Amino acid sequence: MNCQEAEAERMESQNQLPQTIEPAKGTTILRTCFNGINALSGVGILSIPYALSQGGWLSLILLFSVAILCWYTGLLLKRCMDSNPHIKTYPDIGEAAFGPKGRALISLFMYLELYLVAVEFLILEGDNLHKLFHNTSFKIRGLRIRGQKGFMILTALIILPTTWLRSLGMLAYVSAGGVLASAIVVGCVFWAGAVDGVGFHEEGELLNFGGLPTTISLFVFCYCGHAVFPTLCNSMKDRSQFSKVLIVCFFTSTISYGSMAILGYLMFGDDLESQVTLNLPIRKISSQVAICTTLINPLTKYAVITTPIAAAIEDKYSIQNNRVISFIIRTLIVLSTLIVALLVPFFGYVMAFIGAFLSVTVSMLLPCLFYLKINKVARRFGLELVMIGGIVVTGTFVGVIGTYTSLKQILKQIQAFSIKTHLQYDISVLIRLINFCTINPTPASMDHAHHLFDQIPQPDIVVFNMLARGYARSDTPLGAIPLFAQILSADIVPDEYTFPALLKVCASSKALEEGKQLHCLAIKHGLNLNIYVCPTLINMYTACNDVHAARRVFDKIKEPCIVMYNAIITGYARNSLPNEALALFRELQASNVKPTDVTMLSVLSSCALLGALDLGRWVHEYVKKNGFDNYVKVNTALIDTYAKCGSLEDSESVFENMSLKDTQAWSAMIVAYAIHGQSSKAIAMFERMKRERVKPDEITFLGLLYACSHTGLVEEGCKYFYSMSDEYGIIPSIKHYGCMVDLLSRSGRLEEAYKFIDKLPIRPTPVLWRTLLSACSSHGNVELGKAVIKRVFELDDSHGGDYVILSNLCATAGRWEDVDFLRKMMKDKGVVKIPGCSSIEVNNVVHEFFSGDGERFVSTELHRTLDELVEELKLAGYVPDISLVSQDMEDHDKEIALRYHSEKLAIAYGLLNTPAGTTIRVVKNLRVCGDCHLAAKYISLVSQRQIILRDVQRFHHFKEGKCSCRDYW
Repeated sequence: MNCQEAEAERMESQNQLPQTIEPAKGTTILRTCFNGINALSGVGILSIPYALSQGGWLSLILLFSVAILCWYTGLLLKRCMDSNPHIKTYPDIGEAAFGPKGRALISLFMYLELYLVAVEFLILEGDNLHKLFHNTSFKIRGLRIRGQKGFMILTALIILPTTWLRSLGMLAYVSAGGVLASAIVVGCVFWAGAVDGVGFHEEGELLNFGGLPTTISLFVFCYCGHAVFPTLCNSMKDRSQFSKVLIVCFFTSTISYGSMAILGYLMFGDDLESQVTLNLPIRKISSQVAICTTLINPLTKYAVITTPIAAAIEDKYSIQNNRVISFIIRTLIVLSTLIVALLVPFFGYVMAFIGAFLSVTVSMLLPCLFYLKINKVARRFGLELVMIGGIVVTGTFVGVIGTYTSLKQILKQIQAFSIKTHLQYDISVLIRLINFCTINPTPASMDHAHHLFDQIPQPDIVVFNMLARGYARSDTPLGAIPLFAQILSADIVPDEYTFPALLKVCASSKALEEGKQLHCLAIKHGLNLNIYVCPTLINMYTACNDVHAARRVFDKIKEPCIVMYNAIITGYARNSLPNEALALFRELQASNVKPTDVTMLSVLSSCALLGALDLGRWVHEYVKKNGFDNYVKVNTALIDTYAKCGSLEDSESVFENMSLKDTQAWSAMIVAYAIHGQSSKAIAMFERMKRERVKPDEITFLGLLYACSHTGLVEEGCKYFYSMSDEYGIIPSIKHYGCMVDLLSRSGRLEEAYKFIDKLPIRPTPVLWRTLLSACSSHGNVELGKAVIKRVFELDDSHGGDYVILSNLCATAGRWEDVDFLRKMMKDKGVVKIPGCSSIEVNNVVHEFFSGDGERFVSTELHRTLDELVEELKLAGYVPDISLVSQDMEDHDKEIALRYHSEKLAIAYGLLNTPAGTTIRVVKNLRVCGDCHLAAKYISLVSQRQIILRDVQRFHHFKEGKCSCRDYW
């Protein structure tokens, strides 16, 4: 389908939007202005002076800026409505932009915001009436209702008839009363300052950065009438006049808000309450008039706010013309808001938290997104697109900061309430507070939880355990350790739940010494073999790379359960000890303990580390026999295992036979293609993934970048890298940056790669510089290599591979003095080169060979076979690349040194011990050297064998003298 056809289809679908209630007759521009001003100039006028006091005088600029931005987004909504005459409500615009699902989500945002504002109106009425008549209470059939709640009920009864008015033209008369009430409140505040003796003597602060988040959130809340704008526009006789209505509404409201803010701040300064009426002298007539008039505002606005909710319900069930049902629906809305207002404490503070998110979304973010989606012309780069982008960025910032600040205020208010009601030291209250802080721990919430804990005279171990679990999940886990010392000094005895939490803390921060001390303490309390403590002990030791200590813990258990088996097997796999993990799995099979899916994940990971295909196939059969093939994660692990064992066909078979494929499964298949150098299949799999509407994740893009880097697809790789954040909102990690460095370096763009690392938004790791260093070696750029090695050594000078790479580079260039200098540096620093090791599986046994193994370490037969093989290769045209030998020795000696590389030994062993025609599969722990790569091509030609060699970076498939990498590796 071409672009024109797609656009025509989209416009046709828009024309099929469900229609809402057609107004009997349109309202005039004047009545619409009253309704619009009434929707904008709401109860926010009481809090606007407080907002100014929080931000300082310069925050007035923010007030006017927010007004302009919200006016512009209101104008964008009008333009969206102009694109389709069938658009009548805010959700209609959402459906035109994002379809039915978008309509549902956007309706949820809009109606939730309107509903909560309606609840706030009832609470405001109850609070202010109770302030005026604080000794009043109500008694209904023997049930005494205190003043505040009684006034809420009374307000609901008064408001109820206004909600039955279905015509916005009729509501305009009510709205006119609301506009007049706002003007009277401003006038009364001015009178109190000018006549009643309060005066305008306060100076106030120029700017207060700490209060700006609260200020901006309140300013945005004041202009959050966008949810009703489409309804108001649709109610007009002439919809084209709504742009003028917006100008009048925002100009009038801003004048009202600005006047009230300046008056209130000049009168009361930094002593302003959250509602300016609470600062007014209660005995003055002007103050009483202001408070009474304040009570009129919610009465006049409630119906305008709840009408879109009622209209949506009526439209949903096609009952627009049934007045009885309509009355019932609107009555139920009033009743439900009353119940919420009566039951939810601190709702004003919770409202601030929700409003910071919902109001910004409905009034700023969504209108911009609607407009960009509906009007494709707006997406062209220009001033309009820049303005819309600026609004989106500003709205996102305000929403995030405002929500975070409001959440902190809620926590403080809950604590204040507990103090006020003498529940500060009630354990049930503290458990709820600390639990709330530790559910999704942040540094701020954990600090607050710690502060609460410190206020308990006799803390309970239950509360500490909760706090310790929060620390274990946080970014600052070690904060639990000094707290634990504090409770020990108070003679509080740890229990079986204390040690698991603390051991997880040590595991996540690799704090081995603290973990050992906890182990000793667990022994002292007789909990070291406890079913909860023991697995976390094993996990702690393996996470800290002390596998031997973990095994000693495991061996002390007489009858280990599956949780303990899983802990030690996973630990072995995590520490790259696959043989030990598989041996323990065999021991588990001999016992009466049944494995779980977690067990199989670790076993498959071990098979992948070994590259043992036959063993992997046996495990696959075990998985099917025991019903683990129903687990998506196990199937995903099978895909990874087969790929790393060199059998891409088996990976494809597992993937295609999966009944349920999640993002991890798709990503595993993309990575499988990538490590085998099949970039076209990796990209095709990604396109198929998108067609099936599976959302990619970080691993998906790692696979794509890896595929592009190993096949020289630089432009494609760059496209995928930038689409991560632009299209999918995925922030690149250090691994993605590493793939980009590899992509640029392999293609010879070394200087560009150097600049890319230098300009990273995060601190580069040694691995990034090492990637570039390897490329410098491959491309023979000695000078840049020396510059890069300096950057590596600034971060880590203990890695032997760095010295070897630069040494080889200098040796290739004939700079033997530099080679000797590097070797002396290695010796002085005690740096050891990682020995090359290659393994091959023959008859279900994995055999390992190390570079340099001579007759002392391998059989005479293997030694002779390799010598004969090299001579045969020479006859076929093979010439050993002695330039790769970094030692200054005779050419013959260099050739001998190359001959006994681990790859050649493993391949020769495979030729000697497997039938003719069998595929030889070798796993190398380092990057395959150039000479071994060349020799493997000739061996595949001479022996008529396929050789699959997996090195630390990728797979090489050698067949008939050619490699799948096409010598690009």
